[in-house]
Amino acid sequence: MMKQSAFLSKPDTITALLGGILFLILSPQLAQAERALRTNGFITATFSQVDSEVPFMGGLNDEINFSQGSLIGLQTTFQPSEDPIEFVVQLLALGKEQWEVDAEWAYVAYRPTDAWELKLGRYRIPFFHVSEFLHVGIAYPWVRPPEEIHFVPFTALNGASVKRSGHFGDLEMAVQMYSGELKDLNTQIAGLTLTTDRFESHGIVLSAETDSTNVRASFHKIQKIGITINSLAAANPNLDFASLLAFASSQGLNPGDFEDVDAITFSVLHRRDNFEFRGEWAEEDFNENAPLPDAYAYYVMLGYYMGNFMPHLTYSAYDTKEKGLANLGQESIIAGLRVNVNPAVAVKVEVGQMRLDDAVGTVGFYDTLPSSITGTAILDEEVNIFNASINMVF
Repeated sequence: MMKQSAFLSKPDTITALLGGILFLILSPQLAQAERALRTNGFITATFSQVDSEVPFMGGLNDEINFSQGSLIGLQTTFQPSEDPIEFVVQLLALGKEQWEVDAEWAYVAYRPTDAWELKLGRYRIPFFHVSEFLHVGIAYPWVRPPEEIHFVPFTALNGASVKRSGHFGDLEMAVQMYSGELKDLNTQIAGLTLTTDRFESHGIVLSAETDSTNVRASFHKIQKIGITINSLAAANPNLDFASLLAFASSQGLNPGDFEDVDAITFSVLHRRDNFEFRGEWAEEDFNENAPLPDAYAYYVMLGYYMGNFMPHLTYSAYDTKEKGLANLGQESIIAGLRVNVNPAVAVKVEVGQMRLDDAVGTVGFYDTLPSSITGTAILDEEVNIFNASINMVF
């Protein structure tokens, strides 16, 4: 789980940007001009439970959990009249982060024409199809998007993005390039706490869309991560690293520094009559001897609209290409129902089952390293889950 310094705690870049927005709103020159100031918000309240005593998927277990997927967000947009500049701030509070308020978005957008958009500041990393609206649950059919694809522990970064879009007949196409940095990453993967002061992410996104179909491909390079075996040991004082390295040696591994990740994604969304199909593929290649192995993940979903009801079925999987300190391989089947109460409110329920790969050292998305390292109880190969949520926009 990524920890970021709250934007109100110190005069960093985000607070400076917020102060700039406040100055513009109160500026005497702008006070006499027509202004467009819009505020909207979104809320998700969730209920989740799995049939495992060992924590799974970031803290779920056999006790009722109301906070893991619950959140509230407020977004304010300010645009001076007839001005190509727009200021956007999105404040987000997550239940799993003890409802700390952070600036998920805080950027300036410049649109000299309808075809060009430049963003400077803090914005959403465009990894996946739902990245731009990941926290707006009413925008997709699931209680939470498939974890096998979307478990990346960070969603925003500070930097610049440029996007060029255009129409070719009925086809709308776009190219987006971005570059930025993220500071103070603190997250857990398979029971390992990963911490780093700063790293960079760069990428390009290509998309094409018609009235019924959206196709998207993206390419990303994350570098200068700077997580070493020594930093892992320091961040995990309760872990017996001698046992961990002995296990790695028995598997023919020589874990080293965690510096770079190359990733690609490809997604398709298609709606025809009452049917909706979604599919996405992601592949990640770590630098040689990184603690985690190269892997790929994917999901396919089929849904059918029946008035305000949409039953859907999703299959997803995460597979590793080689051995690593922890094999996260697992597959999932989720059956769900979405009910549109009105255009601003949706209710969702899901039941599903996750099944671990049968390779040595497999932990799937359990919040622990293999029992051969930790000495904990043997993990169940199958985990059943129940999710429910209410999503609202206002």
